[in-house]
Amino acid sequence: MCLSAHEKELRARAARYKGILCRRALWSYNRYEVMRALWKMVAVPGLTYANAVLCLSTGVREFLERRQREIGRLALGVHKHTPVEAIQGEMGWSSFTAREAVAKAGYENRLVRLPEQNVARRMLVHTIFAGRSTRWTRRTAALRRRFGLPAVCLERANEEGKTKPGEGVRIKVREVETTAWRDSAATKSSLEIYRGEKHEISTERIYDNSRGSALLAEARAGVLRTRLWRARFTEGLAKTCALCGGSDETLGHVVLECCEIRPPAATAALPIALGFGVEGGELRKVVEVTKRRLEYWWRRGALRV
Repeated sequence: MCLSAHEKELRARAARYKGILCRRALWSYNRYEVMRALWKMVAVPGLTYANAVLCLSTGVREFLERRQREIGRLALGVHKHTPVEAIQGEMGWSSFTAREAVAKAGYENRLVRLPEQNVARRMLVHTIFAGRSTRWTRRTAALRRRFGLPAVCLERANEEGKTKPGEGVRIKVREVETTAWRDSAATKSSLEIYRGEKHEISTERIYDNSRGSALLAEARAGVLRTRLWRARFTEGLAKTCALCGGSDETLGHVVLECCEIRPPAATAALPIALGFGVEGGELRKVVEVTKRRLEYWWRRGALRV
């Protein structure tokens, strides 16, 4: 099979995985947990097979990233305007570019540690000393530069092989990816609370199949569909809360302040109400109250467009 045929098959496979995950998670106990687990354990291995040696086109790589973000939106239940940084941060997974960097850098590190008579190692050494480059070597070098990984050194290969081959590659890639994720989040005003409270790409244990769970994810990302948020896109839209009529319908007003929303807020701090900075049983209690308030607001006072 040629590379173009393989790329075409990857596109079809990614769409097929999306359909499978949606069907499997539809009636599951927890859509977030099931879709995330199936995507990582079933879809990602199938889509990254031979990732260490194949160089996919830019279009295919971007296509896979978009499909992964779509799965994240479905798992969280959020709308299409939710920032991609919030989706990645809540789902806790790596990008396909980061996975490719780990695979290719690790494979190159293993190649230079093989015995000198090994054919694959001899081919790599020949391209290095002959000053030749291939699509694979150019792509691997670009990934090493992007993630700050040191170039391979033939003279030190045997010494490094006596310790721990590939040590630090995955950790370094994760660190650089996290830094880039934070920098990207810093450019978006809707993520003001999110970037101030969440500092790592990690999973959350606060989501379930309820409507309040999806609204909580939107609120954490700063894109809860309040009247003030919708007024940014609709000229002349009234911003006053439909339930109390005494203040603008903002995120803080819905989650904490509105006295017409039931039950009463469990805390006076917005980050804590959204599930930031609290752990254990106290987290579940506070977050459940927030979910119920969001559900009440969505049924009684939220503007539907």
